[in-house]
Amino acid sequence: MDTRKWIDISMTIKSNMVHWPGDSPVKITKLKDIEDGDDVNISCISMSSHTGTHIDAPLHFINKGKEIDKIFGYTNRNSKSNNY
Repeated sequence: MDTRKWIDISMTIKSNMVHWPGDSPVKITKLKDIEDGDDVNISCISMSSHTGTHIDAPLHFINKGKEIDKIFGYTNRNSKSNNY
């Protein structure tokens, strides 16, 4: 029996959280708010790909390195060959 457990180290993404120097900071803007009389709550989220807990592909730091989808064998739904 496999007794290994996942430990979640994910960071909560929030406005003005710590970010990599030179990258765009996280900005979360509420566009609609039920408390203000809107029918729904809607937010706009802007952030760098380095935000919070993430994984970098070799392409990030190696010229012609693999993209993240090539490492895990994922194929985009919009590509010509779907492997899932």
